[in-house]
Amino acid sequence: MKNFHVISTGTSILANFSAEASKNEKYKKVFETYEMRDWSKLSPDDPKQEKIEAYISRGNEVHETLYEFVKKDPKFASAELNSFLSFLEQQKQPKESIEIALYCTDTANNRLCAQLVYEYLQEEGFRMVGEPIRIKGISALKDFESGLLEILDKVVRIIVNKSKQGYDIFISATAGFKPETTFFVIAASLCSSKSPTVYYIHESFRNIVSLPLLPLEVPDEYLKIAEEFKEPKHQNDVLEILKKKFNKGYDYFVYLLNNRILEQTSDFMIRTSTWLRKILEIRSS
Repeated sequence: MKNFHVISTGTSILANFSAEASKNEKYKKVFETYEMRDWSKLSPDDPKQEKIEAYISRGNEVHETLYEFVKKDPKFASAELNSFLSFLEQQKQPKESIEIALYCTDTANNRLCAQLVYEYLQEEGFRMVGEPIRIKGISALKDFESGLLEILDKVVRIIVNKSKQGYDIFISATAGFKPETTFFVIAASLCSSKSPTVYYIHESFRNIVSLPLLPLEVPDEYLKIAEEFKEPKHQNDVLEILKKKFNKGYDYFVYLLNNRILEQTSDFMIRTSTWLRKILEIRSS
């Protein structure tokens, strides 16, 4: 039995530390000295993100205090660890059967939390697939799509490779940003030979919930269209090909653009959308 877990990370450690600081003198001192009150909620471009960069690596008071907080009660301190450890207890997966990949957004507060989770899991003897994977681009709205493509390239590609090696795939979706996580889960299902199992802590009754995903497929018609228009073509040529080869008109062309099956690269030049080309590339690798 081989089990591969992918864990999305958020900033729950900082939020929980903030809530707990008033109850512990040592935590309170660090919390107030470094003005950590809003660290869990910072926007990607907040100037305080640069300040947090200094605390991502070990060997400073902030990092060591946060790590002490995590080690004291990992399930309480971290939504990621609560979900993962609770799932293991429920499923009775042996530690030696497990490999783990973490991913986070390219923001200092998220990277700090991901690093703390990584250090805890590594110290507990879990096999980690490299350092936490940083997804660039999601930090800013204008780069959101490039961030999603990085999820495909850096995270989903690992899942596909592990699936081919016979691993069962598990995705912990408790933490992190929900739009990215949703996209990631769907993309993993489209690309993998085995449908992953998604698990999370249900917000209402605080228990672990696992959801085996139904197999997802890109419709054959989309695959044929994706192959046809991998290279940019003039809009007039696209409309002509859609009419002759697919018996489709202008309304269907608009539908393909609106649903990101096709994209416009420049004036009147059309090709298969970037995300679909990436999925086809991963599936065939």
